[in-house]
Amino acid sequence: MDSRTDSRADTRPGSRHSAQLPRLRTLHAMAADDPRRSALRNSIAEAYLPIAERMARGQAGASPAAYDDLLQVARLALLTAVDRWDPERGDGTDFVGYLVPCIRGEFLHHVRDRTWVVRVPRRVKEMATRVNRETSALHQRLGRSPRPSEIAEALGVDREVVLEVLLAQGYQAADSLDERRGPGEPDDARLGDLDAALDRAEDRATLRPLLAALPERERTIVGLRFVDQLTQSEIARRVGISQMHVSRLLARSLATLRAHATRDHAGHHVGHHV
Repeated sequence: MDSRTDSRADTRPGSRHSAQLPRLRTLHAMAADDPRRSALRNSIAEAYLPIAERMARGQAGASPAAYDDLLQVARLALLTAVDRWDPERGDGTDFVGYLVPCIRGEFLHHVRDRTWVVRVPRRVKEMATRVNRETSALHQRLGRSPRPSEIAEALGVDREVVLEVLLAQGYQAADSLDERRGPGEPDDARLGDLDAALDRAEDRATLRPLLAALPERERTIVGLRFVDQLTQSEIARRVGISQMHVSRLLARSLATLRAHATRDHAGHHVGHHV
């Protein structure tokens, strides 16, 4: 049922909606601190709640998971409309004609501001609304999905703007961890995996100041051996010393690093027990 149909129902004699109009006028005339106001407000809102539910269901469409959030948005918009409707404006008999655009507007704000799983610029969110609307119109007219260039031409914007929106829309929703898995997909497929580099992060943080304390040549040799994975003979040629000298320097450097690391670990351990 669209807003025009709902509006006609508002004024039809004996209809559920027409019965609420005198109560809406009574509510509007009440003082804000009138003790009867809250109960009357809630009662009126309950009478129009089916409209909010129907609109939320229509907005959710093929995404049932979105229904609960949209229903909450519609209910809040309904309460706001009940509070703000002024029977002195317009013909004073078309509350639903005022209510429906209020709910639709809140839906647009919700979709633009609350449904993105990552933060994107507001201009992209606003353009996404235009792109979606134009995409639907072009699909009906062309009988197929429109190309980004066709959407851009219809909107009068650069193709890159449309491509940016289409890329951002890939981040508008996240898959549920409870979603049914495909055949052969392991139970933890959506949970990601451990980053092996994290296991070495603490070691790198510990070694960085210890390496900085080594003489420059020894620091270079350690890096060539354990970062660049060069052999001792290759290091000797690179640095310009004998392989035996490289071996001695590596042994000394490693002994120094090990001693400092052991000392720092012991000091850290004692510090936790002081």
